[in-house]
Amino acid sequence: MHANPVFDRIKLGQVDDPLRWLADVGGQELNPGKDFSQGQRQDLALALFLARARSLRGTFFLDEPVTHLDDLNRVGLLDIFRATVLENSMSLNLVVTTASKPLARHLIEKFGRVGPVETPGGRVAPLRVIELDGNGRTGVRLQTVY
Repeated sequence: MHANPVFDRIKLGQVDDPLRWLADVGGQELNPGKDFSQGQRQDLALALFLARARSLRGTFFLDEPVTHLDDLNRVGLLDIFRATVLENSMSLNLVVTTASKPLARHLIEKFGRVGPVETPGGRVAPLRVIELDGNGRTGVRLQTVY
């Protein structure tokens, strides 16, 4: 897909440092905390999150998941979201929150040609975009954009 290294496997840290992850690249270990950019760490975290969400099933919230990603990785992640939703529509829902209208438009473009998917509640569109406008003092208005 692109020129970033492909990791052979992700290993957990030692007992004394369980949150440390090591990425194995052809026998060379990389520490995401030191050797990865913020975007690469976010990519890794999202990959681990999506893998876990697929195995657990249910509804999962992702708040501003593409904030630190460059354009190429953002497009790739949106493709992964689309594939994940299409492959797991019977057991997995992803709720993505963002203040970015361009991201919402990009999601609409990614899902625009995808037909309804089978869910436990019947066949539905795989994407809904809901816009909230207002504040706690004056009230919040909900509008379905897509």
